[in-house]
Amino acid sequence: MFLPKWNDPLESGVTSTKLFEYMAAQRPVLATGPYRNIVDEILEETPIGVSLPDVSSIASQLLTWYQEYKETGFGKYQDTTGKIRQYSHRHMAERFASILDELVEKRGPLSSDDLTLPFSSPAQKKTYGCADNATD
Repeated sequence: MFLPKWNDPLESGVTSTKLFEYMAAQRPVLATGPYRNIVDEILEETPIGVSLPDVSSIASQLLTWYQEYKETGFGKYQDTTGKIRQYSHRHMAERFASILDELVEKRGPLSSDDLTLPFSSPAQKKTYGCADNATD
């Protein structure tokens, strides 16, 4: 799977969500781009592919993968480390739920005052369904 990286060193923490879709598809990833970014870090941490900066290294990697395909019938992709799981939707949802549970535990139960929105005008209240009179 081909993944062009952002061509801006100021965007080093930005990646396309395609990377995570490629992980789920369990196919080797070939990322390209002149600057190191979060994609490089993920590819180094997980066994899903490589990030290459120039045409000759890209051509060499494609030939290697093609040889593997001819010999085995599929691209080499084995998550022997278990590192890819941490990027799955299920795992991310579990982490998010855990963080929310911790926050609620620290904060305590909500009161009705916590749910009051600070609207300043009757028009805003009506727009957002918070009018004092429900028949308005």
